[in-house]
Amino acid sequence: MKRKWRILIIATALVVTAIIGAVMYERGKSKDSVAEAEARLATSQKATEDLDRSIQSAKRDEKLANLEVELARMKEDAAKKAGDAVKVRELAEQTRKAEDEAKKQSQRTRNLETVRTNIVKADVVAVASVPTPVPTPAPVVQKVEAVPEKASVVASVKVEKHQEGFDGDWKGEWACGEFKIMPGPGVDPSPFRRNITLVVQGKDATLDYDDGNIKESWTGTLSGNKVVLQGNSWNSSAGLPSHPHVSATFSENSLEGKGTVNGWHGVLRECTLKLARQ
Repeated sequence: MKRKWRILIIATALVVTAIIGAVMYERGKSKDSVAEAEARLATSQKATEDLDRSIQSAKRDEKLANLEVELARMKEDAAKKAGDAVKVRELAEQTRKAEDEAKKQSQRTRNLETVRTNIVKADVVAVASVPTPVPTPAPVVQKVEAVPEKASVVASVKVEKHQEGFDGDWKGEWACGEFKIMPGPGVDPSPFRRNITLVVQGKDATLDYDDGNIKESWTGTLSGNKVVLQGNSWNSSAGLPSHPHVSATFSENSLEGKGTVNGWHGVLRECTLKLARQ
């Protein structure tokens, strides 16, 4: 009779151990799911912030492109009034190109905003799908002589490491020579040096500069250790746009290249770029 009771007690202990183990395992799985969701959410939020900066840059490009369209139309109208047929044809072609550029910038802005919206929606779905751990009441144990200790379950969260490459802020000097043609009113033809900051994220490079008179917005795409940057610059004193163009090469902690500032009549200035990783 005593032997039967011992067997019954041991069997009860094993059943209770199995139940406790199952409860601990489910709780561990829930914690693991929450940690993974938090990691995914943090990554998505970082991507959303980067997209916000790109969207702001694209909107500035779009505004500059629209201003160029308006200026080209004004020049075309002036040429028509003056009766200069050759000038009208040239300005009509410039107006068409400016309109095409404005449409491209507008489409780029819409594409970036669509991507951002999709990322935000994915974040909401991911958070909503995470199961909330529900406490499970412990089973009642009656006269159990010994319960084997259950090994703790350690949840491991795999965090994807981002390969930085040339990511970061690159600060330095954008230096340009004197004006190569006769400048218009409000334009200083002398050489200049300007401190700028280029932001690199993955294969994208962006720059925004504003000193109250000169506003610039650059964008570029990395290919290996090289990058080609193009942008729009607006001189409020002269009321005219220009277009920086730069080809540069990265080393481990420096970025050097040459470029030009272009206008309606070709190359306006020749320039050099020297930046260092911060």
